[in-house]
Amino acid sequence: MKMVVAIDTRWIFKELSGIGVYTKEIIKNIIALDKDNSYILIFDKLEVQAQIEKELDIENVENFKSINVGFGVFSIGNQLKFNNVLVKNNVDVYHSTNYMVPVLPRLGKASKIKYVVTIHDIIPMLFREHAPKSKKSRLFPVFKAIMKRVVNQADIILTVSNASKNDIETYFKIKPDTKVHAFHNACSDKFQPIPFDDKKDMQFLYVGRADPYKDIETIIKAVSIVAEKGYKNIQLVLAGSPDERYNAPQVLTEELGLISVRWTGYISDEELIKLYQESTALLHPSLYEGFGLQIIEAMQSGTPVISSVGGSLKEICGDAAIVLPVKSPELFAESIEKLLNSKELQKELIQKGFKRAKEFSWEKTTRNILSIY
Repeated sequence: MKMVVAIDTRWIFKELSGIGVYTKEIIKNIIALDKDNSYILIFDKLEVQAQIEKELDIENVENFKSINVGFGVFSIGNQLKFNNVLVKNNVDVYHSTNYMVPVLPRLGKASKIKYVVTIHDIIPMLFREHAPKSKKSRLFPVFKAIMKRVVNQADIILTVSNASKNDIETYFKIKPDTKVHAFHNACSDKFQPIPFDDKKDMQFLYVGRADPYKDIETIIKAVSIVAEKGYKNIQLVLAGSPDERYNAPQVLTEELGLISVRWTGYISDEELIKLYQESTALLHPSLYEGFGLQIIEAMQSGTPVISSVGGSLKEICGDAAIVLPVKSPELFAESIEKLLNSKELQKELIQKGFKRAKEFSWEKTTRNILSIY
């Protein structure tokens, strides 16, 4: 029996985020893998819809079409009207690639529609101070109630690591290995290395947001420690934008008198790829990650990784990175210095990283998701 599957592409924004990458990669691989079932892509922004239709050549994919519902995932319209949209389009399976779905009971014909929901992590539940000025933290009781309803509404929950799977099952008291399935993220083929001799000797990279749980202060302190030991030319590039709500990293940088810390602001994929390629190492000090896509992007780009052990990171790094306890600036500094003093160690980590990155595949993940549909 052929199915109609609706995939919620309202999680793809003009400035592509991790969830947008996840959504786009799954769609791209479904186009290649499944010619039998029918797929509907659901948008709310015309500009993004036009962009994705063009990039994925949806017009020439016979079993795909896109619709624009005109309301966002967090709107009242989504709660009251969305199931009617699914019914009207004869949808059998609806996949929300992030946690929000209509939380009201599905009635009538809508009751036959299966919900597949990807919950990438439950950081707000586990770390109340993960981002204290975010709406999730300020309205935590509301967010918690919504998440419970989402979990109850979902027929299947997908997540991106075994660590997240265990956390979701524990927190929401779900019997293990019944409702929650973990399929790893992967990395785009556009992340590729450059010759080792073309890399910069003293450039260290961080990629991501500035929320408190990302713990950027740890690597700022680490770079300061290394600089005080005589490595005056060391550079720390923070790929992303500083957050006005959380200015501790900027304050710390000023207090330490560091002039070698640079924020890039939002950058294109091409600029990000270049930063990975030329950097001595990626520094990833996060207190918790559901996956940590930056780890695989760096490894595939030929860049050694120094990571914390937070959340899923040890699971993702395997033996292909230097993995340290969270909040350990001295150990980060020690590892940075070891890399600076050993080209052999850099090359060893690069080779291990290449091998590790090959274990993650969007095709394999998409095949698993298709089996869930």
